[in-house]
Amino acid sequence: MADYDVIVIGGGHNGLTAAAYLAGAGKRTLLLEARGELGGSLANTTFGEHSAPLGFATVDTLYPAVVEDLGLTGHGLELSDGSGTLVLSGTTEPLWLPAADPATNLSADDRAGLAELERLVNLAGVALKPILSGALPTVEPTGIGDLFDLLMAGWRLRSLGKRDMPDVMRLLPMTLRDITEEHVSDPRLQAAIACPALHGTWLGPWSAGGGFALLHHNPPWRSQLLGPPRFAKGGPAALAAALSAAATTNGATVRTAARVARIRVAEGTAVGVTLADGETIDADAILSACDPTTTLVDLLQPGWLAPEKQRAAQAIRYRGTVATARFALGAVPTLPVPEALGGRIQIGASLVALEQAYDPAKYDEVPAEPSIELTFLETETGPVAHAWVQHISAGAATDAGGRERVLEAISATIEAAVPGFAAQVHATDLSTAADFHDELGLAGGHLYHGELGMDQLLYMRPIPGMYDHSTPIKSLYLGGPGTHPGGGVTGLPGKLSAARILDA
Repeated sequence: MADYDVIVIGGGHNGLTAAAYLAGAGKRTLLLEARGELGGSLANTTFGEHSAPLGFATVDTLYPAVVEDLGLTGHGLELSDGSGTLVLSGTTEPLWLPAADPATNLSADDRAGLAELERLVNLAGVALKPILSGALPTVEPTGIGDLFDLLMAGWRLRSLGKRDMPDVMRLLPMTLRDITEEHVSDPRLQAAIACPALHGTWLGPWSAGGGFALLHHNPPWRSQLLGPPRFAKGGPAALAAALSAAATTNGATVRTAARVARIRVAEGTAVGVTLADGETIDADAILSACDPTTTLVDLLQPGWLAPEKQRAAQAIRYRGTVATARFALGAVPTLPVPEALGGRIQIGASLVALEQAYDPAKYDEVPAEPSIELTFLETETGPVAHAWVQHISAGAATDAGGRERVLEAISATIEAAVPGFAAQVHATDLSTAADFHDELGLAGGHLYHGELGMDQLLYMRPIPGMYDHSTPIKSLYLGGPGTHPGGGVTGLPGKLSAARILDA
């Protein structure tokens, strides 16, 4: 008899989610995390006496059923919506998009255009929700149930009708520039729509495929297209803590500082793991929440995966382009809209500004004015500003000089948009894709475990033939954000991969 029914590799939020579901279903579950703490990209990092989120600062797209199914509120999770989004730059008037009514400060034409775009995104989301939040219908039906699921996926799109179906289908491959300019005219509003859609992508506003990225980051369980940020009290680390509590309460065993060195395979079946210290643990199934390339190439003994599958796994694009910076403040700065301190400040007030921030990443250069999303957090040691900076390539900060240039560009861009910010800063910290690789073990330092390009989503995520969380190795499953339905703080890859094991 094996030591456990399931071993989960990786203690990020998807691994914790999977462990909680599996243990709740009665499976003897062991979760192994290489680091000394849980949470992965939701964990905090310390700089001096301060502590603030390492990666994600908000949990905007957390799937509601994960919270409900696992009873996370009862494990201490408190969620709240921010006050709205303030769009700033050093050269334009601010645009305030309050949570209660983001359209309140827009022109009549832009209100109408935003409403129409929101209608289309909502239609697409509702039609595609079963495949955006559930298992993909198998492309090789083995029974009447599989065939019905595949037919229903097409029927839901067709049910949009002659007017809306072409518009929705047209939306998905379009550029964000074309989508926004077709519906609204205010450059600041265009940037507010486009900026969040670029997370986890190697795309700028001029790049094809922006429409699908827009849908991915605005799923149907989000309240509105320009919805406010969603915060977890205590930061995203509090979500990881609640998931860990749910898993252990359900009976899972959780071990930290337990790095897996090898997934053991016998006669084509995963049978256990070997830890870095030589310890071996047997299990009937292995679920890896690591990125797919780490799992399929690094943790598997060469030869178990067919050459074409190994080449495909090695070819997954992980061009990490996110940096995060933390600024410990003596006091919060004065903003043109005071209530925006409780929301998100977007620095980058036009599509041109966003594209110009993206262009240097292609050449491993530092943008003069990076695209920044700023949130202000209250911590035990005082206020901290967390900056999510899109399109800082790993190659732009490979040495101390590069890191200094990145931090200088971020600081100068914030100061230009929020005068007086720099005077309040008394400690700073920077994480780039190189740091996410070194600290979290992420291929390419990519927080989403692989780019959210149209050729790396749905049936192609992580690679063709592995869209259902299974692998060619029997009893080996994938459950990280590099699997369907993709990255971000949703918990869905963990939920769906656990369901795949329970259905096996």
